[in-house]
Amino acid sequence: FINSFIFLISFVLTFYLIQKIRIKTIKKSKKVEIAFIHLDLGVGGAERLVVDAASAIQSQSQSQSTTKRSNDNDKSYEVTIFTTHHDHNHCFPETLPQNNSLKVKVYGDFLPRYIFGSCQAICGIIRMIYLSFIILLNSIVTPYQVIFCDGISASIPILRLSGAKILFYCHFPDLLLTTTRKSLLKRIYRWPLDKIEELTTNCAHKILVNSLFTQNIFAQTFNFIGTKPQILYPCVDVEYLKNLQDKCQHFFKKIQFIKNQPIFLSLNRFDSKKNIEIAIDALIRFNESGKLCQLIVAGGYDPNEPENKRYFNLLSKKAIDAKLKIQMIKKQDLTNDIELDQQSNIIFIQSPTEQLKVKLIINSTALVYTPTAEHFGIVPVESMALGTPVIAVNNGGPIESVTTTGKYGILCDATNQSFYEAFNHFYNLYNEPKQIKLKQLSENAKQRANELFSKIAFKNNLLNI
Repeated sequence: FINSFIFLISFVLTFYLIQKIRIKTIKKSKKVEIAFIHLDLGVGGAERLVVDAASAIQSQSQSQSTTKRSNDNDKSYEVTIFTTHHDHNHCFPETLPQNNSLKVKVYGDFLPRYIFGSCQAICGIIRMIYLSFIILLNSIVTPYQVIFCDGISASIPILRLSGAKILFYCHFPDLLLTTTRKSLLKRIYRWPLDKIEELTTNCAHKILVNSLFTQNIFAQTFNFIGTKPQILYPCVDVEYLKNLQDKCQHFFKKIQFIKNQPIFLSLNRFDSKKNIEIAIDALIRFNESGKLCQLIVAGGYDPNEPENKRYFNLLSKKAIDAKLKIQMIKKQDLTNDIELDQQSNIIFIQSPTEQLKVKLIINSTALVYTPTAEHFGIVPVESMALGTPVIAVNNGGPIESVTTTGKYGILCDATNQSFYEAFNHFYNLYNEPKQIKLKQLSENAKQRANELFSKIAFKNNLLNI
């Protein structure tokens, strides 16, 4: 055992010294090798940020290659994404090999994600540690100068042996995401995982977060870390959304939106954490007051996910019990021939396509965003980019995107009374003769999204870090 331990220590020290020497030589090179390490490269918000960051750096290198570099200090960037899982049928198009955009390498897909349906966290750590050793070995041939890691911090000490600078993007402290710790066995299971996260997060050279809200939560959670994490807001592809908006007349041609009434749109997956019932309760109160509006509730729905089914049924029952006229458009009914019932008070739409989401947003009076303590919230930003103002809860990410100024929408308490008042405010704006204030909100929202949350702004902020 002692001999094995001495060999391991000697190997690590030798490897580290070799890497230090290599880093000194590559600093003279004009090519900067950058690695991204992410657990599963799917289609979630975390994956979108990783792909956007990798694409931003790659595009910077491509733009430099097509023009003469301004001086000898300009460098090109070579980006590689390392992951343990990459399903070509469930990923962002930039990561597909046929698109020749980003280089993706997959290692460790054979390792389990669960043990008897549980232990997802520890399996994720094992997969990331395995992937980190692969990067470490790979760095002998390709010495990386920067490694961008997100989500799981346990791999950072291993990655530091490569001699690269480690950027860690904390979407939200993992130890705060696991709130169900009632059993002793669960607390025993989570204790070492929480300590690993606390200790290894501090090993990064620089820590990034997605919002001021997350920055404050991070400081409270990891109060022993002296440095303050830097904010790097996620982005939306404004040009892509505008392109879809320009083509909207070709999508779902039979859809006719209700006239002479404001339309409020809720766009969230069907999950109880999203608090969509607040919007429905506000609609019930609004209709009881004698005023008319229509609420469209659209979002991701997986029939194999019990929470999606349970919550969708709860919301539809609430609407039925309130004697609202409802229309349900299920996932299998989403064809180009669908029509919206203009007589319905509330319309439920399961898993709308990107094209349909854009069409719904641009034809709505306001987006209704009901989640509380949202880490960032990309949906309000997408809505603002398309010129639709937002009604959101006055905490979490929307405080930074929508703001409390009233220029881009309204923030309110997470109660049906507050959302009812917000509905009433937009009802009055909608019924103004020329809708001047409503149009100004729309222009303000577009301008803010473009200035702070576009891909260009994201790239500039990332390259300055």
